[in-house]
Amino acid sequence: MKMLDRTFELGELLTEKLVEQKIRLAQHRFAIAVLQNCDHTCVFCGFAPRSFPKQSGLLRASHIKPWAASNDRERVDMRNGLAACPTHDAAFDRGYLTVNGGLRIHQADILRQSVRNDPGVSLYFENVLRTVLLLPSQAVKPGIQYLSYHQEYIFKR
Repeated sequence: MKMLDRTFELGELLTEKLVEQKIRLAQHRFAIAVLQNCDHTCVFCGFAPRSFPKQSGLLRASHIKPWAASNDRERVDMRNGLAACPTHDAAFDRGYLTVNGGLRIHQADILRQSVRNDPGVSLYFENVLRTVLLLPSQAVKPGIQYLSYHQEYIFKR
């Protein structure tokens, strides 16, 4: 084995490359499962860019409990994901939006203040934002443990 490593100059570099590929594959499978579960629709506003290619970047599979805070099982658990447009994805990731166990969407005080004071914000966070997550009837619901984590550690109260 050592001779093989020396011959092909493998070692740690090969191990790193294999780990990277495994992570990318897991992320890809997670994203596909989450987007399918949410019917390729933003669960916050209903945006559904179905005429665009699947990899358009206009809809994202977002972790509820962040990847960095999750263990290996949680990272690939479809119940730890939501489909969101880039605007609502960013707001959720940064804690300006959260979702409770009844799937009701809540806004942080700073976001509600921005809706009142900043031009255009009401369009995305008042006019089109749903009050409850928009999920197909057959969808697997988000895991309560992930929603609870988001409320406790991510949401800006």
